[in-house]
Amino acid sequence: MKNALLHVEDLEWRLGTTGVFTITLSEDLAVNIFDHEMAVPGRADYHSHWYDFRSNIVAGRLRHFRYVNDEAGFDVLAQEVSMEHQPVGAPFALRLRECPCETYVIGDSYEITAPEIHRVVADPGTVTLVTRQRKTSPNGYYVFKSLAVQEPGASARQAPSGNSLETARQFTALALAKIEEEQRPLALR
Repeated sequence: MKNALLHVEDLEWRLGTTGVFTITLSEDLAVNIFDHEMAVPGRADYHSHWYDFRSNIVAGRLRHFRYVNDEAGFDVLAQEVSMEHQPVGAPFALRLRECPCETYVIGDSYEITAPEIHRVVADPGTVTLVTRQRKTSPNGYYVFKSLAVQEPGASARQAPSGNSLETARQFTALALAKIEEEQRPLALR
């Protein structure tokens, strides 16, 4: 994994709107690096996927939230998104309920199925290795934006361009620092 982080310019990558930088290693394997301060203001945090996956925490800590449709929940606008990450059709109203928070640290893992709605809140520099499994929704996925709560926008520290080499190097440096920090003996931290 460190080799991929050191040579990101040779790989395919993408910066998502929530401040998650994804490096694609193969069709079924990817590295995610989290820095929510790089998120797009007004982004949709809740989402589903087009594949089932397992996420292994390599460094850092994250809180994982799952959501279910529930009339007693909070209001969201749902939007279908194509495989090219473009909106499809009109948004529609839905109500979601948040399930209990799951916390994961280095060495832990979790699994999620494609239709599940979820959200991740991670410490900056958290690194996960994602193994994509069965593709269950070949047409796309969904994003959800809360109507009740106005979330704060991203910080002033914004990436110059979502897919610039400078952005890639910012994220990989953050990941390498987090990995190095966690490999140091506790007495030296």
